[in-house]
Amino acid sequence: MIIFFLSLLLFSGAAATDEGWIDAIKGSKIEFDLERTPLQIKTIQGEDVVSVWFYDESETTAGRIFLRDLTSSSGSLSPPEYEIYDCMPTQNFPDHFVLPINSDNVWTITKKSPGPRITVQCNEVTVVDVTLSEMCTTSYWKPAWSKNVAKIEFRSNDKASKYYRPKPLGNERLIHFYFEVRFLRVD
Repeated sequence: MIIFFLSLLLFSGAAATDEGWIDAIKGSKIEFDLERTPLQIKTIQGEDVVSVWFYDESETTAGRIFLRDLTSSSGSLSPPEYEIYDCMPTQNFPDHFVLPINSDNVWTITKKSPGPRITVQCNEVTVVDVTLSEMCTTSYWKPAWSKNVAKIEFRSNDKASKYYRPKPLGNERLIHFYFEVRFLRVD
């Protein structure tokens, strides 16, 4: 007699919402292919730091991005800013960008080759668009940023990141499935 087992689990592991959002657990390395899929982060209203580190397959640093002062308006003494670590000093977001500070926001981080080119969007408005090979002001950016990102980590100083997910394609709803099929022979 052959017994057939089929397991279907939605979001094996971390807790998720009905829109595909997964809890952004701090201090854990998470499998994520940033080379193929943009990373979306949903931030909590009233918190002001996003700190995401990237790693290659061997868990060697492959870049870091910081978003700071996310509770400040653009015209304040401490306006919202970003840092592409090992590339350039901290920069203010563009003057034309008005950060919604009284709501949750969705940030999208994309890494594309060649360059590489890093873009960051807030609620689908581009606030960072940097080709590292053209814009980095340091001589040591390339060893980290030229690696393929295979893992991400929300650092302990990241108070704003609540959820993350791979960016959905178009209007499709994001759903991850894990299938397990086992055949057992019982005599």
